[in-house]
Amino acid sequence: MDLPKFGIPRVLLFLPLLLSVSGLAHAQLTLSPELITPENGAEGLPTTVPFEWEQVLLTDTYHFQLAVDEDFDELIADLDDLSDTTASLDDLDFETTYFWRVRGINVSGPGDWSETWSFTTEEEPVDSIPPPEALNPENGEEDIRADTVRIEWTRIDEAASTYDFQLATDTEHHRVIFWIIILLLSGIYPTLCY
Repeated sequence: MDLPKFGIPRVLLFLPLLLSVSGLAHAQLTLSPELITPENGAEGLPTTVPFEWEQVLLTDTYHFQLAVDEDFDELIADLDDLSDTTASLDDLDFETTYFWRVRGINVSGPGDWSETWSFTTEEEPVDSIPPPEALNPENGEEDIRADTVRIEWTRIDEAASTYDFQLATDTEHHRVIFWIIILLLSGIYPTLCY
């Protein structure tokens, strides 16, 4: 493209364009981020949660907040210098409802907050119950009366309300000869007569 030769330096011809572009870079943010994940109202999420939101034009960084209340008075996380559209938090509490939001920030200041979304974490897993210890008859005991066998084991306090009992002729329990599920009543010692 041939420029007119009026004695005006070429850069001055592009000055209005340069000013308008640099003005955009310092424009106040008017758009708020659109949240992506976790979805609003999601339930049963693990205690490590990845967050993602849409990029907002002219944003330099993002401000992310996570709270246990809708008013964000009880903040769990307050990250205000995120350069990406993601965050991840771990060690969240089980069976807890959390609220999250994001806003963009540029040299003109922060933009508007996104919508507030919520999610609930999963129930706390039940710890595995340790096996009871066999008390009677002792392992390998011989010469037991065949007409009545008293079988006793240790009680797992408050961890077990039922016991699954198997009697077999082999150690792998492939040949089970007796199998019963025992409901344990309060105060009763785990005993079975066979």
